[in-house]
Amino acid sequence: MLSTGVSREHTLFLRQSKVKSLGEIGEFFQSNGTEEVELVPVSKIKGLNRGTPGFSWLDHAEMIAGNLSPSSFQSFQQRLEETSLESFREWFKSESFLETNDIVTFNYYAEYDEYYAYEGNHRTLWAKLVDAKYINAKVNKYHYNCAKHSNYKKNYEKYANEVKNSDQHFRELLDICNLELKFNNNKVERNQIGYEDFQFSTYNSPHLNDKYRINYNSKVTIHAYFTMLKQERALLINIMDRYFMSLKIPKKWRGRFLDFCYSRSTKYYHEYYILKVLNNKNWSPKCDLNEWRNIKQKVEA
Repeated sequence: MLSTGVSREHTLFLRQSKVKSLGEIGEFFQSNGTEEVELVPVSKIKGLNRGTPGFSWLDHAEMIAGNLSPSSFQSFQQRLEETSLESFREWFKSESFLETNDIVTFNYYAEYDEYYAYEGNHRTLWAKLVDAKYINAKVNKYHYNCAKHSNYKKNYEKYANEVKNSDQHFRELLDICNLELKFNNNKVERNQIGYEDFQFSTYNSPHLNDKYRINYNSKVTIHAYFTMLKQERALLINIMDRYFMSLKIPKKWRGRFLDFCYSRSTKYYHEYYILKVLNNKNWSPKCDLNEWRNIKQKVEA
């Protein structure tokens, strides 16, 4: 950033200042239902819709964090290189800026006096990077809603412990299966079930990834989590059952046996495909058959 003329002090700020998220607190607010175009003070922008809380603004610029597009990011870098730093800063608050692609949109939380980018994450990040004073954007204003807070608390008290325990037990089951949650392609979210370099399914833990935390204002969200959990748990059980069944086959013939089962099965072809790959990697779970029978009985109880 120093090469573009941005001060050393601001570069240090970008390295130390962390992108924020309101987290569950955001569920206590309600929009007034209207959008207004206004000059947003860049200093009051605290988060990105496609950002990762706890990582710095420079981490996002360096693609260490966030779910951002390198090509989109670089397109604005090219614009900066074609003009002066001051002109680039002024561009963000100009009328012409409103005409670029989709209009940048922020959610504004009045009680905190903070803005969070909803649309236009790359342009918002660049406004932060070059220390622009204002950005011309649409703003959705949110205010604290006591009824939403009350509903959230009611559902939280009803479901939170069940969600927490279910998530913990599923991750314990993963460990017994000698599998783990791996980072996905953006290197930020740990939601890919896999072994070594093989990833075969997705589990969005509400406690590992802020993006997938439960919105306790929405029973649809709560039920969607339990539906996903049930599907992924059934997949692990099916894999384990068929693994122990395959142990009856001599090791030298096991690969061919799994190939045969994969080609002929209509119900469990996905599980047999997974076992084929795992077998080639000499995978095995952390329990024997008798232990698995006891574990399965508890899981299905």
